[in-house]
Amino acid sequence: MLSTSDRETAVVLIDKAITAGACRIKACAELELSERTFRRWTNDGQVHADRRPLVPRPEPANKLSEAERAAVLEACNSKEFASLPPSQIVPKLADQGRYLTSESSFYRILRADGQQHHRGRARPPARSKPPASYKACEVWTWDIIWMPGPVAGMFFYLYLIVDIFSRKIVGWEVHERESADLAATLIRRRCWPRAASRARWCCTPTMAAPWLQAARRDLALEAALAKLDKFDLIILDDITYAQKDQAESSVLFELIARRYETKSLAIAANQPFNGWNRVFPDQAVTVAAIDRLVHHATILEMNGDSYRRRTAADRQSAMADTGTTTSSDNLEIETSDNMKEKNAD
Repeated sequence: MLSTSDRETAVVLIDKAITAGACRIKACAELELSERTFRRWTNDGQVHADRRPLVPRPEPANKLSEAERAAVLEACNSKEFASLPPSQIVPKLADQGRYLTSESSFYRILRADGQQHHRGRARPPARSKPPASYKACEVWTWDIIWMPGPVAGMFFYLYLIVDIFSRKIVGWEVHERESADLAATLIRRRCWPRAASRARWCCTPTMAAPWLQAARRDLALEAALAKLDKFDLIILDDITYAQKDQAESSVLFELIARRYETKSLAIAANQPFNGWNRVFPDQAVTVAAIDRLVHHATILEMNGDSYRRRTAADRQSAMADTGTTTSSDNLEIETSDNMKEKNAD
């Protein structure tokens, strides 16, 4: 239903199109109107208002009277039905042999009188917003559910992991017994692949620094750092085993600053922090990088024997016990034997 002002605007536009040489039918079609509607609007040379809201309409013969509406409100507000909805009031009245009106009319009368609200003692149900503190695949819950078996009294046990946000099943297994070891195995099997898929291992001298340096030369350093944001954990191994130049230390500082207080970064170094100034040429960059690393860091200091050195020592002791010599030992034995033969000659 268009207002009178909208009708006048449409008539003016159609008249302009007709004056410019357009067909009346096509001009009306552009405004999604029929030619018959346009003629009815412009009857007697003027735009008429919509007279449908002004037409007198007779009341329906089965309309409830004021006394009947008052009886409905009185029944709803009575002590017996004050806390019941119309869906229960109407059947109870029917059991008493009383029929006032239909259930939908009960709702309509209560709504018109402003009584279609929560009418019990309990608090009305509130629509809760979805949690904003986490997203999908961030918080999981798990439980063990009893499932009926083929024989009465026999049950299977469903080990189920569900994502709280999306309500999707992350993992499940069915076993014949309830065990904490089985639950731990299922959780470990589901958690480790997901955690590993979101972690990236980087060897600083051969992967991270040259890749970021190339991105800086191509003016795409910001895009390269943004690609690394999808990983929850980046591991930089042996960051201090070789001296860095100014360009390498600069891009590494950009990476550390980018992930500061946003993502996780694990760094393995064979030098303490007071020895990093011998690896990184710029002392100001070194201090700034260390400051960001130790702010929220958990530092693990390992002073034990080297794993590689211990493994090599164990291998050599095992070979000595079996009488096996290495290639260097064989060379030394052959050389001593040759020297003895020459001295004998």
